[in-house]
Amino acid sequence: SLEAARMACFAHNEHDFDSAIAAQRRLNGVFEELAGRLVKVGDMVAAIVKAEFEPELSLPTIDISHGFLDRGQFDEAARIILEDLRIVDGWTENHIAGLADRTIGTADSLREIIDTRLVAMSELIGDSQSIARCYGAVGELEAAISSVRGSRTLADLVGIVSESHRIADVAMRVVRELANEINTIKADNDRRCPARYGREASGDALGDVQELLASIESALSAESIGARLTAVEQSLHTIEEQAEAVKQHSLTSEFLMNFPIMEHIIDERLRFSQAVESAQLPADGKHALDYLIMYAAKNYSDITVDPRTGAFKRKSGRKTGREAT
Repeated sequence: SLEAARMACFAHNEHDFDSAIAAQRRLNGVFEELAGRLVKVGDMVAAIVKAEFEPELSLPTIDISHGFLDRGQFDEAARIILEDLRIVDGWTENHIAGLADRTIGTADSLREIIDTRLVAMSELIGDSQSIARCYGAVGELEAAISSVRGSRTLADLVGIVSESHRIADVAMRVVRELANEINTIKADNDRRCPARYGREASGDALGDVQELLASIESALSAESIGARLTAVEQSLHTIEEQAEAVKQHSLTSEFLMNFPIMEHIIDERLRFSQAVESAQLPADGKHALDYLIMYAAKNYSDITVDPRTGAFKRKSGRKTGREAT
């Protein structure tokens, strides 16, 4: 019937209308998400540019774009932000290229120290885990360098921000691991060393490592890429000093591990003689003298030693070391 046809047509039109409304809402949602992302990018770029290149930068259109976004005018918000980004992209190109060069130079300096000083130090002390960590850090830095190379645009600037975080994180991790290694070896050496033996504290004057770590951690959360790179650059000398300290403390550790052998040799010689000279020990001159001084420190009530000549005598009527047991 005519009425039935009219109702069917109405239902069909109502369905089309509902579908069109749903499609429009989905489209509005896409526009809203896109405009929102663009406005966030605009906020981030403005903050980075102000921190790195132009502290007095003023982009009032960013506030306007936020207003359009709040009122649901997503196309206008996106249009204004894109115009601003094109303008800023033009006059920051040289600045971004310079910042990329600095980022690459800082990362490469850190990479070189790790690849040469730290790997060599780890090989010297036979620390395979440390070697693996070094090569892992080198790989991270090489990836950062590759990512930043050729950067010139605002889109590249976002990548530089990310890579500067990675570089600073590597520096902080290296400083912290070396500090822990130094403390562990030093504490072990202190436990092995006789109380009265005046061992020189080699490599301890490293500055305030905790203060350096705090500065890197602070830079990681800062907006300024330059602040992060400065913190990394300040860490380079400390890392070199730490590597030397680990090396020296490790050599001291090896020296102390050999002391029981030397102690036994000295005990045996003192069974048949009142004196022992450094030349009689199977060690080089400086180490042999140090072993005698250490032995005297452990048996200070029974032994006298001349630290200049290595002359080493048992006090009359005294027994020493294992001879007394």
